[in-house]
Amino acid sequence: MPDHDSSRRVPVPKIVWCLWFQGWDQAPEVVRACLQTWRRHNPGWSIRALCRDDLPSLLDRDEFRAVEGKHLEPEALSDVVRLALLRRYGGVWADSTLYCLRPLDEWLPQAARHGFFAFDRPGPDRMISSWFLAASMGSEIIRQWHDRTVEYWRDRHERDHYFWVHHLFGRCYEADPHFRSLWDRVPKHSADGPHRYLPYEETLHRQPTRQDRELLDSPTTPVLKLTHKISPPAPGEDSVLRRLCDRALAPDRPRRRIIPSLRGRSTATAHPRHTSAPRKRLLVTWYGSFEGHGTIGDLLAMQSVTTHLVGLGHRVDHASGAHVQVRGATGADWRQVDPDSFDAVIFVCGPILKTHPETAALFDRFAGRPLAGVSVSMFPQGHFNFIDPFDSVFAREGKPERFEDVALIAPRQGSPSPREHPRDGVTLGVVLRGPQGEYGDDRCLWNETEDVVNWVAQAILADRGGRVLAIENHLLRSGITPEAIEHQYRACDLILTSRFHGAMLAVRNGVPYIAIDQIRGGAKVDALLGDSGWPHRFRADRIDREEVLRAARRLLAGDDAQTLVEAREHAVLRANDTLVHLQEWIDHVGRPSDRPANGWRRDHPQPGPWSWKALLNLRSAALNRESRLG
Repeated sequence: MPDHDSSRRVPVPKIVWCLWFQGWDQAPEVVRACLQTWRRHNPGWSIRALCRDDLPSLLDRDEFRAVEGKHLEPEALSDVVRLALLRRYGGVWADSTLYCLRPLDEWLPQAARHGFFAFDRPGPDRMISSWFLAASMGSEIIRQWHDRTVEYWRDRHERDHYFWVHHLFGRCYEADPHFRSLWDRVPKHSADGPHRYLPYEETLHRQPTRQDRELLDSPTTPVLKLTHKISPPAPGEDSVLRRLCDRALAPDRPRRRIIPSLRGRSTATAHPRHTSAPRKRLLVTWYGSFEGHGTIGDLLAMQSVTTHLVGLGHRVDHASGAHVQVRGATGADWRQVDPDSFDAVIFVCGPILKTHPETAALFDRFAGRPLAGVSVSMFPQGHFNFIDPFDSVFAREGKPERFEDVALIAPRQGSPSPREHPRDGVTLGVVLRGPQGEYGDDRCLWNETEDVVNWVAQAILADRGGRVLAIENHLLRSGITPEAIEHQYRACDLILTSRFHGAMLAVRNGVPYIAIDQIRGGAKVDALLGDSGWPHRFRADRIDREEVLRAARRLLAGDDAQTLVEAREHAVLRANDTLVHLQEWIDHVGRPSDRPANGWRRDHPQPGPWSWKALLNLRSAALNRESRLG
C-alpha cells in the first residue's frame, strides 16, 4: 500500500469548528481571545464559530435523535456535537478554550497524515484528549466513535462519567482490530504540552515567567488548553491569562485592565476580526441535473462536494432533476437560475462527452462563469468524444494528475441499516455496467464480462448455496431510493462488478469486491482502481474465469479483510485531497480575464456557433444508450 502524500497539504478539510452554545457575543473574554487566535494564525482556513441556533442547519435530526429531549450538560452535548460535525464534514474541532499558538498548516499535515489526529494520553485513564480533533471527511475512527456515542445515549439521560466520550474511544480500540490499527499508526503527540497551565487556578493567576514569554514568541506546542472557569478574584493585570488575552485581542480593541467575564458578568462585545477567505455563492451540477439521468455514484459524489462547500460556509445550490436534499444547501433548476448570480459552477462526476447534449447545453449556459470539474472522466485529445469546457479540472482520469473520486466519503443519509443475511448460503451482489458506447462498440466486451460473472456466481452458489442480488446503480431504473440501493450493498457478502462505483459502494459499505474492466485494453475501472492497493481486479480482454473464482472463494473465506480497510483509508485520504484542491481553487477564483465572448478558454478547441445545435441532434443516439453514465 503506497503511503499518502505527506506534503504540506493537510489531508483534512480546512475547516475549524468552534462552539459556544449561548452565542459568541455572550462568551467570556478568554473564549473570544481563543477564537481570535484561530482566525489570526489560520487565514486560509474557514473558522466556523457556531452557537446552538446554527446546529439545525448543519446536522440532521438523526445525528441528535439519541439525545433529543434530554437535558445534557453543555460539555456532554458538546462532545456529541463535535463528533457529528466531524463525521459529516471533517475538519478540525477546537474547544472554545483552546488557544492557537501555531498555524495548522505548519504542523497538522504530518500529524494528521493518516486522516485523524488527537493529542495523546491526557490522563492515565484516557487514551486521547477531545479538546482538539482533526479528521478527514469519511474517517473510520470518527464513524465508529460517533456510532458508539449514539448507542451510549440511546437508553440513558445522564452520563456515567465526566470523561464518558474518552472511554468510548477506548472501547472502540479494544473491540475492533481495524480501529486499533488506524489509531496505532497516528503519530503520537503528548497532551502534556497543551496542558502547560494546569492547575489553572495557580498558573493562570501568576505573573508571566521568562518561559511564559518565550512560549508566546517561540511556541514549543501548537495549542494551549485554557479554561473560563476561574473562581474570583479574577487574575490581575500582570498575569499569564491577562497576557494571553491581550496578545490575542490587542489588534481589535484597546487593552483592558480587568476581565469582567471572570468576575461573573457578561461581556457582550463585537466579534473579533474575521480573516478567513470570503464566502461565495456556488452552483453544483451533476448528471442528476438532467431528468432521467444519474447513478448512486453520481449522487454520492455530488453530496460529498456540496457538503464540503456547506461546511466551508459557502452558499450552495445544487441542481438536481430528482428530489434530492443536502443539508445546508438549496435545490435549484439550472435552466431557470441567473448564471451571473453565481461566483463559480462545479460539475461533479461522470464522463465528459462531446456527444452528450444535456451537458453541452449546461456548459454553454454557464460559459461566462468560472467552471470546475470534480471526479470527472476526461477523454484524451484526438478521441471522438474529447471536450474540455473547464477552467480547472480535478479529474479522476484523463489528465496527467489523477484525483480520487469523492463518492466514497459522502455523508450517510439517515441511520445505516444492519447487514442482513439469509439463513443458509451467501449473498452475491452483481453490479454490471452493460454497453458503453462512449468507448466505441468494438472495445466494449460487456457480454463476455457478464458471462464470466454469471459463471463464477453459479459456481459459488453450487458450493455454498445462497442467492444472487442484482443491484442497479441507476437512480431511475432501480425504482428504489438511494438509501435502499446502499442497503442492498450492505446485504452482500461479496460484490462482482464491472462498474467503478460498484467497487466504491462495496468499499464504502465494508464489502469485499471483484472488479472487471470490460473495455478492451482497460479503461476507467482499471485506471481508477489500479493504485488502490486492492488486488482483485481483472480485465475482460485477458481474463481467466478460474482465477476469478479462486479470488471469490478467498474473499468469502474472510481473507484480505485488512487489505480492504487499508484500501478504503487510502481512498478516503486521496478523496479529501481532491476536496482540498477544490477549496484552494474556489478561494482564488475570479471572473476569468482570458475568456472569449462565448465563454470558452482560448487554449481549448472552441465549438463554432452552430455546434450546440448540432449536438442536440445527437440526443436520440445518446438516449438509445440509456445514458449509462458514472
